[in-house]
Amino acid sequence: MHGLPPRQRCGKPAYARRVPPLVSELVVEGYRSVKHSRLMLEPLGALVGEPETGKFADIFRRAAADRALAQPAISEALEAGCEAEIAGVVLLVEEPELYLGPQGQRYLYRTLRRFVEAGNQVIYSTHAPTFLNAARLDEVVFVERLESTDTRVARAAPLTAEKDFRVLSEFDAERSELLLARAALLVEGLTEKLAFPFVFAALGFDADREGITIVECGGKANIPMFARVCAAAGVPCVAVHDRDARPGRRPRLSERVNNALVREAAGAERTIVVEPDFEGLAHLPGGARKPEQAWHRFASLRAAQMPEPLRRAAQLAVELARSSAERR
Repeated sequence: MHGLPPRQRCGKPAYARRVPPLVSELVVEGYRSVKHSRLMLEPLGALVGEPETGKFADIFRRAAADRALAQPAISEALEAGCEAEIAGVVLLVEEPELYLGPQGQRYLYRTLRRFVEAGNQVIYSTHAPTFLNAARLDEVVFVERLESTDTRVARAAPLTAEKDFRVLSEFDAERSELLLARAALLVEGLTEKLAFPFVFAALGFDADREGITIVECGGKANIPMFARVCAAAGVPCVAVHDRDARPGRRPRLSERVNNALVREAAGAERTIVVEPDFEGLAHLPGGARKPEQAWHRFASLRAAQMPEPLRRAAQLAVELARSSAERR
């Protein structure tokens, strides 16, 4: 499993005798967190080596004595390791996002990758979207502890090389939340994203409590890409998009193509089509203030007043999220 220690009754990795004390200590600590964590692994080589003496190892030893110092010290240690051209080290970090703000998390993620590119291996558990890269799904492994005391491992299918740049440009930390969701609701834009929490609330649900991420995809044309990422990561999704044609009229060719691509990627049974479009369905005037107008309008609607396609989308997302939770 690319560096994950084998399961032992005593909780001690079988190969601990061959790993230097510092690394062995981190392996055991990381292994104990498996039953509660979904692990993201970076299997970039089966390299196990003893850290060189000096600043690199000293910083980690100090950090081990004080948890509050551990995360800020990691960046310092990695910088020292890169400067000393250290290679052949396996580094295990539990929740590297702790005690770091968004800027610090992004910097640490880049520094970890630098350390790996120098010939090392990094394995970490995380619940932070910043440390999940949708363009490198082949590096992501989900490890879950089942009620039967067994462990289930799921590995995401990699995206094709030509999609890498597009995914990198579209997936920020907020959108990457879907990799940690029980289900994702994919919508075209900000207007829909602001409105749907009120739909869930009117139906008696809380999207966050259900583990549902509402993803603003930046337009209908992007929904298929997000749906494919969901499929690769094993996250069920519901896609909501405009038909973009008046009742009784056929959509333009470009819209028909986009509609078909969404249906193919998300699945017909999980695609909700809004006619003629979200603004028309919700009786919103056009203009630059659509998100604000949607927020005010939907905040005052009761369940019976919510448009039926939106109720159906929210209910389907909840069903998928709960089914996903039961399987886990």
